[in-house]
Amino acid sequence: MKRQPYHDRIPIDPGLTVIEASAGTGKTHQITNLVVRLIAEKGMAVREIVVVTFTRAATAELRDRIRTRIQIIASALELTTETQPDTATASLLATAGEQRVDWAVRLRAAIRDFD
Repeated sequence: MKRQPYHDRIPIDPGLTVIEASAGTGKTHQITNLVVRLIAEKGMAVREIVVVTFTRAATAELRDRIRTRIQIIASALELTTETQPDTATASLLATAGEQRVDWAVRLRAAIRDFD
């Protein structure tokens, strides 16, 4: 497997992605952004994505953070007014372009199908 540093706009493809890093380095943040991008950009259904972590508590936190992030991005895509999004959200919004409505629809479907 090829190792490369992760950034918000790295090209993604469905498949195996391993995130390995020390505590407090933003792994959960990066995982949530990857899930959002797979749904929005690649059209994957939430049921097609498997995210694995080590403990039940970590799994519950990750599930909640992914669901929350999907809701935040869907809402941001639907807004027509200027907002002050975080860097990852701003990057995704800038990339969406004409696909903004399609991405929002995909993310809203993911929220409905989440559990």
